[in-house]
Amino acid sequence: MKAGSDELLIDFSTAGNSSAFRRTGWSQPEPRHTWTIGRESTLELPRPAHPGAYRLVLELGPFVWQDRLPVQHLSIRVNGGELEQFEVREIGRIACTVPWSILERAA
Repeated sequence: MKAGSDELLIDFSTAGNSSAFRRTGWSQPEPRHTWTIGRESTLELPRPAHPGAYRLVLELGPFVWQDRLPVQHLSIRVNGGELEQFEVREIGRIACTVPWSILERAA
């Protein structure tokens, strides 16, 4: 999130606010989290009001299982363009910068 701007926090727990942002590829929320389902999950976030680069931070936990499924692959796409790719092996936080040139494409 750009310094000095309002922060958008999305809570994926049962009591959270994620239903306003979740679109395709999500299970029903559970007490502490919401699973993604299928090959793709999408969110619709509001475009920030002020031009600038913003920081996207995700706290997540992959479904992994010993040697059978040791990693989950995550691609972050914004407005149709690929931004970053990650290999997620454990619960943690990932972050990437979203430039205004990509954000301004939103309707």
